[in-house]
Amino acid sequence: MDKISIAIASYNGAKFLREQLDSLYNQTVLPDEIVVSDDCSKDGTAEILEEYHRTKGLKYVVNEHNLGFNKNFENALKNTIGEYILICDQDDIWLPNKVEVLVNAIKKYDRTKPVLVTSTTMDYMDGKVLRNNTKPRMSWVQMLYGNNTQGCCTIINRALLDKALPIMPPKGSLYDGYLGMIAGMTGEWENIGTPLMYYRHHANNVIANRDKRNDQYPNIFAKDRFSLMDDIEAKYSQDFKPERRKIFNKVKAFGLKRSKLSRIIVAIGLSEVPFISRLKCIVKICLQ
Repeated sequence: MDKISIAIASYNGAKFLREQLDSLYNQTVLPDEIVVSDDCSKDGTAEILEEYHRTKGLKYVVNEHNLGFNKNFENALKNTIGEYILICDQDDIWLPNKVEVLVNAIKKYDRTKPVLVTSTTMDYMDGKVLRNNTKPRMSWVQMLYGNNTQGCCTIINRALLDKALPIMPPKGSLYDGYLGMIAGMTGEWENIGTPLMYYRHHANNVIANRDKRNDQYPNIFAKDRFSLMDDIEAKYSQDFKPERRKIFNKVKAFGLKRSKLSRIIVAIGLSEVPFISRLKCIVKICLQ
């Protein structure tokens, strides 16, 4: 039986950590291990981790010094043993069937190739659902032009993790987009479009409170995406699937254009991108 791991990066998460951990230990399919990398928390997080270690068998490591967001997640992933690894934030709540659904979804793919399957969320604040983010199934194309790989929604296989280590996204990029692009260009990427967790919004949430404004590019072609594409191409181009290189180059060409007209022309020519996404892109370019 293939082992299933859950990898968590924690940092000063004591306020919501118990509720998250309880949701993991109440899954319809239980993981073989839950591994936490703590980034030198100072709020009682370590005490909670020790409690769950004693009572539930949770595994955790405390970093010698603060590693930061990306490297803390890398450390959690590196300490797992599972063939399939689910990535988890410290402050959300998983629906009871999340592990079961994602494991069944990823097992459809060749385990010898890098694979990432992701899902969606229900935005959640103060005990209320703000929005249900159900979407149609997304293919690898959406991975290229939009922020459609959300770490806390994701399951990866060992082949992807081995290929990606060490996880070193370029400045301004995050580990989840890095993993997603490697999977999409060298293996398989899928977003099943199903919300499987409550994504908690609060004052200390790292991602929910990031400034998403971007003056140079529309959000679906965010500026940091092109630096990520350059980095992935430099490291993994020899493993790119040939049929995917063409659309990769077309999206990348968008980032090289500076005038509104040239960007509109490139956006129109991206026939692989859904029409509504291209239309939104064009409207945003015109409004800049």
